[in-house]
Amino acid sequence: MAILGFFLDLCYKSMVWGLAIIGLPLRLFTALYREIIKLEQQLREMKARLDSLACENKQLGQFLQVALSGSLLQDEAVIRRLQQRGGGRREEKWLFPGPDEEHKAVAIRRSLSAWRCQSWWG
Repeated sequence: MAILGFFLDLCYKSMVWGLAIIGLPLRLFTALYREIIKLEQQLREMKARLDSLACENKQLGQFLQVALSGSLLQDEAVIRRLQQRGGGRREEKWLFPGPDEEHKAVAIRRSLSAWRCQSWWG
């Protein structure tokens, strides 16, 4: 009877091990398939987010162009007013250190931007 029990136990253990060994690749492939599905979903979400950010970036770029052109127009208006008002040579030398008109405009833009920074931060 002991010999029969030993063989039955051996047969039972070999069947359990056989099922475990056969089931392992199946569980492995199932887990990999779940991970692939998750990664594909994350990839789709990231692509949608990238498209949304690209559209937002384009809109912000257009807004920045409009703001910069408005700022340049304001700067040009201030430059024209300063040029119209500033008739004295002493003021012109202080405002326009360069001999060129372009250098004069650049100097005024720099002084205007410095004044804006001071008014914003100080």
